[in-house]
Amino acid sequence: MGGEGRAEVAVDRGTVMRRARLLPLLRAAAFAAAILGPLAQPEVAHAMCPAPTISVRPDRGRPGSSFSVEGQYFFVGCNDVMLGGQTPEREPADRGIRIEFVQGARSWHLRTVDADSEYRFDVRARVPRDAGPGTALVRASGRNGTPTQEFIVLPQASAGASGEHSPSPSAAPPEPAEEPSTQTPETPEPVAGRQARGGPGGAAVVAAIVGGALVLGGIVARLRRRWRPGAS
Repeated sequence: MGGEGRAEVAVDRGTVMRRARLLPLLRAAAFAAAILGPLAQPEVAHAMCPAPTISVRPDRGRPGSSFSVEGQYFFVGCNDVMLGGQTPEREPADRGIRIEFVQGARSWHLRTVDADSEYRFDVRARVPRDAGPGTALVRASGRNGTPTQEFIVLPQASAGASGEHSPSPSAAPPEPAEEPSTQTPETPEPVAGRQARGGPGGAAVVAAIVGGALVLGGIVARLRRRWRPGAS
């Protein structure tokens, strides 16, 4: 019994001595991990890669009317990993962004733009003239996303609703009715009566008649003398 007890005591002492020698090594490893850990593991830079967005002003209009489209956060890729606490390089600005007008199954390409160095753009566009009244979408197709914004297409204004009235021709004043004449119509006077009143025309006619009668009377007298019995 005495031998077994001495053997157990020797084993316990050996275990304690080994643990005592390992303890400084464990402490050194923990200290090194605390110092070198941030350098060995990458750190994510939060909120470094927001999604692109657009805004439309105004957000409603009739076909053919103009509106502005403003976009931000249009860049290529997403470099959001920080190594050694250093800020990553900036992403390049997006180029060739397609501004489109979508209504149901139809779409119109309005224009193509490039983002500036701050990943923004601000352009103007027009509502397609053949778009129908109702809800539509304005969208910007970029490399990092395709944001959309709702747009309301208003119906075309009629001539009466727009307040542009064509001037109606002024009505001509009615012509005054002719008053009945109170004068008695003159009866045409016979030619003989006018000739009897005298005047240059009437005197010439009378003189011609008298002259013709005298000539005719002379001729008749000569014929009588020529046909008288015993006349030579």
